[in-house]
Amino acid sequence: MKMPNEGFLTDEDVRRLTGFARASGQEAWLKKEGVPFKRRGPVVLVLWTHIERWIEGAPTPTRSGINWAALEESNAKTVAYNERIARKNRERGI
Repeated sequence: MKMPNEGFLTDEDVRRLTGFARASGQEAWLKKEGVPFKRRGPVVLVLWTHIERWIEGAPTPTRSGINWAALEESNAKTVAYNERIARKNRERGI
């Protein structure tokens, strides 16, 4: 396993690191070890920088950016609340 300064591990590197040939086994191992990855079809993508941080014992970022699911959930609650208020106002004749 040659360690470049940037980029992704090769498929063979991921197999050697995890000990698994199948993506499902690779995913399970990476999750257990706390190594961030992305799945792209049958390929598991892992950045070299994440492996370097894992080897060093440094924390690795698992998420960045906006949590869209939380935002959508909050929006749905707001819409439901507004609908309840509008219904109550109609019942009251307001």
